Amino acid sequence: MKNSLSNIPAYIGAFIVVTIVIIYLNGIYRNIFTFDFTPIGVKTVVKVPQVKKISKDSIKAYLLRKLKPEVTSAVEKMRPKVIVDTVKKVVLQDSALIDSLAQIRKQLETLQKYIVAMSKKEKKARASSPASNKIDNNEIALTAQLLGSMSPNKAAQVLLTYPDAVAKKILAKMSKRKAAVVLNALKPQQVARIMRF
Repeated sequence: MKNSLSNIPAYIGAFIVVTIVIIYLNGIYRNIFTFDFTPIGVKTVVKVPQVKKISKDSIKAYLLRKLKPEVTSAVEKMRPKVIVDTVKKVVLQDSALIDSLAQIRKQLETLQKYIVAMSKKEKKARASSPASNKIDNNEIALTAQLLGSMSPNKAAQVLLTYPDAVAKKILAKMSKRKAAVVLNALKPQQVARIMRF
């Protein structure tokens, strides 16, 4: 037991010496516990690389070189391998729908023929109408007198209902002043159409 008691001062002395060494080394170096033995007074110099001016063309070339393959591969993955016409595959297989479309097409063709025939009949009726070709001078003079007594806007509207040749004859029977007032109420294209030779 004497031996163990005689060792205590040696242990305490070793503890004091190690503690002093740790405190001293920790004061000189940054952190000895992480094994960073860089002296405290020394500053770490970090070299910053100089950056060159980068042009837009070089950035564009870089992006095309790096990103284009990735983008094209992503787009290719999204593209369907087989193109399917869903309208033809699904809708046009419905026979009832195909039949109704054929009937509608026939009805449209019939209606179109009817409209063409009716417009031809109407043109023939106008051409053969005695009222449009043979209007009595007395009727023209009476119409000119009535239109001259109306407001210019109303007279212009009524004048547009007549064929251009008849409208021109009516204007010729009116006084120049009244005819000019009525023509002023019309659009320039309408006046040019009525007054052309």
